[in-house]
Amino acid sequence: MKKGTSSKEAFVRMIYDLVQEKIITQKEAGVRLKEIDLEALKYEPVKEIPQDARNVGRGKVASHGTTQGVAVFSAKKALEYKKKGVPTILVKPITTAEDKNAISLSAGVIALEEFRNHAQELSLKYKVPAVVEVTGSNFDTVTHEITLSGKHIEEGKTVLMLTKDGRVFVREIEPSQIEDEVLMTRKYALEEFIVEAMIWQIEAEGYQPELTVDKYGVGELWNEVLEDQKISVEEYSQAKSIRRQDNQAVIQGVKDVVRGVNQTLEEIALEERIISAESIEGLAQKSRIPAEKYPEFYLFSVGNI
Repeated sequence: MKKGTSSKEAFVRMIYDLVQEKIITQKEAGVRLKEIDLEALKYEPVKEIPQDARNVGRGKVASHGTTQGVAVFSAKKALEYKKKGVPTILVKPITTAEDKNAISLSAGVIALEEFRNHAQELSLKYKVPAVVEVTGSNFDTVTHEITLSGKHIEEGKTVLMLTKDGRVFVREIEPSQIEDEVLMTRKYALEEFIVEAMIWQIEAEGYQPELTVDKYGVGELWNEVLEDQKISVEEYSQAKSIRRQDNQAVIQGVKDVVRGVNQTLEEIALEERIISAESIEGLAQKSRIPAEKYPEFYLFSVGNI
């Protein structure tokens, strides 16, 4: 079977789901993740409007949210940038059902015209901000050139930003800088599946993980959040299940997971094992990953089924 292509985040989430369903162990998950660079998952698209952004139109909000990314016109291009960790905005004259893969890979969608609510249905399904019927937009049917308020939108070169009220901005960024962190900002807190994946990966490499968290204090500090506290995996496991008397979780957010200094374990090495098709079919029904993507993800991660 050929190696499937997948976004890093979806692949990691899939490994996490396999562990939750007890199809593989945490140790096996760590080995599968050893070659994956998880650092990019600590970042997300910038949410605020930068000073260099220029308003080029406004449209009807099909799916609420603020996001930004480099302009793309196809799923192929969206996937290319997704692999680099660069968010994209899919720009289309109209969207159809055939655009579902491109929309699922993108951080946002701009449709110059709405057609049968495809943009809204798909963007809501994949939780992607979308704006349709943008003012000042034009699509040249001969050259296939797209412009917003006279600004030529170039695939892979133009950086676009959408706001939750339907405004569209163009950012003036040099193409050579697009793949840098200028499009990304550090997440305030990491999702649980990312935290767990980083813990398993570090342990598989033979190191004790250390977490940086925001958490409530104890005693007189019970209602005060102590920021950037260093804790071990054991302390994290205990604290994440504890709630205060006002039912607030003690752990307010995990900021980072890193290798502990001079705390080495025996490196984990496991042989690849084949997971049954029945197990995978069962997980596909429960997972947050679209079912149609499972074949390529699983063939890539668990061997020949």
